Amino acid sequence: MATAPFICDVEASEESLRADVSSHQLRHRVCSYSLLQVLVGVLAVLVLALTGGVIWMKFQDCPEEIWHVRFIGTNTTFTAPRTQNYMISGMVDAERDDKKCPHLFKLHHIHDTQINDIRKLNISQKFQNINVVLQEGARLSVQLNCDSKINETSSELRIYSRHCNLS
Repeated sequence: MATAPFICDVEASEESLRADVSSHQLRHRVCSYSLLQVLVGVLAVLVLALTGGVIWMKFQDCPEEIWHVRFIGTNTTFTAPRTQNYMISGMVDAERDDKKCPHLFKLHHIHDTQINDIRKLNISQKFQNINVVLQEGARLSVQLNCDSKINETSSELRIYSRHCNLS
């Protein structure tokens, strides 16, 4: 007996076909999915797995913010938790006397005894460095080249970890 959506094989004795025998007395009933249903099910699982993989890879490409600072005073530091690529963006603004301060700040990282400048910019200019490689334990430092105070309400530094190689 073939019925949609199942193909069922019903084995019954001659006695079970009599009207006075109940249906629960059927000896054996085997139902199976049709080939089309199996193919559709396998295809659906495959599509879901591929979609999940694509979504997971997309989130891996996105930066993850690991540090956000509002500056306090004239200096702040960040220590890299592991060796990898980072994206650094932000802006430094200072309350300054234009005659005493040439409007520059320096963002550099220190690893062991080496100091490497990442950025040297005018104050109040937004910046973004996409592929900064920091070794584990390296420290980032933002310093002004004068004794002005950093404007805490308009200055910020955001550091994102990158889980992929950027081109």
